[in-house]
Amino acid sequence: MTQELLHEIGDQETRRIQGILEALLLCSAEPLTLATLSEITGCQSGAVLEALDRLQQDYYEQGRGFAICEIAGGWMFATFPQHAPYIEKLVKPRISSLSQASLEVLSIIAYRQPVTRGEMEEIRGVNCDSSVNTLLDRGLIREAGRKDVPGKPLMFATTTDFLKYFGLTSIRDLPEIESGELADLASDSTLGAAETEDADAEPNEQLDSGVEGNPAL
Repeated sequence: MTQELLHEIGDQETRRIQGILEALLLCSAEPLTLATLSEITGCQSGAVLEALDRLQQDYYEQGRGFAICEIAGGWMFATFPQHAPYIEKLVKPRISSLSQASLEVLSIIAYRQPVTRGEMEEIRGVNCDSSVNTLLDRGLIREAGRKDVPGKPLMFATTTDFLKYFGLTSIRDLPEIESGELADLASDSTLGAAETEDADAEPNEQLDSGVEGNPAL
């Protein structure tokens, strides 16, 4: 068998895997791990990664409006930040914005998790109940057990949805900050003293992952 024929057979197999991967990613609203993709396709992880890489290259060369991104420990389709204004017009009724206070509480949880309400309030200097409840309702944080101290307060941590919103593979991908920077959140003059302003009725900012996630999410 000639080298040319072997190469052609290899290309055909890669294209076959590419088609399967596209179908799987298109049908999934959650990131699919390499292990899952390998198991379903029956291919070695190296072959799956090669097919994903070729798909990415194809999309880039064709100037497509989406890409395959590694997010939250898996792979999924995502759109680009420059297309966000158009996507927001389509899915605006389903997109919920967060107030500045909620974003600050989310930042504290992301960098200090697992963290209690009391620890959040010590950093911010105001009550965080409303923000915590909002973030729980949005599925961006979760209860993460109880701290082994008197009263055993609940602790909170971020979720997979948090990673998807911000286009992160894992929490380790968060930008590094200095230890004192989180405390600066509490000194922001726009916060005011009352958490009641955090009703999210007049949101200040939209979550932006840098790579927009699947609008169906």
